[in-house]
Amino acid sequence: MTRARPTTVEAYLADLPRGHWETLAGILAFLTSEFPELEARLAWNVPHLYLGKDPVVGLSSAKAHVSLSPWSAAVLAAHRGRLGGLEATSNLIRIPPGWKPDKALLVSLVRARLAELRGPSGQAPRKRDAKPE
Repeated sequence: MTRARPTTVEAYLADLPRGHWETLAGILAFLTSEFPELEARLAWNVPHLYLGKDPVVGLSSAKAHVSLSPWSAAVLAAHRGRLGGLEATSNLIRIPPGWKPDKALLVSLVRARLAELRGPSGQAPRKRDAKPE
C-alpha cells in the first residue's frame, strides 16, 4: 500500500523524522514570523513560502538532509560565501537535520529573493489583467 501524499504543510511536516521536522518547522516558523506577507503552502508536494503567486523559498526533506531553495540561482550564488560550510548545488542548500538556523542568512536569502521579485521599483508585481471573455 502506498501512502497518500500530504495536502497541507502540516501534514508534510507530520510525516518527517524528528530532526528533519524540527529543522523544517523551525525554518518555516522563523521565516513566516519575519515575513508575515509570505504564505506557507504545498507546491510540487513540498512546503513553499509564496508572495502572492510567486515562490520565494522551497523546502523539502531527503534521507540525510533538508533542502532549502531560494528559487533563484542568482540569489544562491550571491550567498555562497555566507553558507558557513553548508553544501549547495546550483539551486538549493543542503542543511543537516538539527541545524541551528542562521537567522541572518535566512533573512538575507528571503530579502534578496523578494527584491528580485519586486524588481527595481521595489513594489510587488501587479496581477495580470484578466483576459477578456
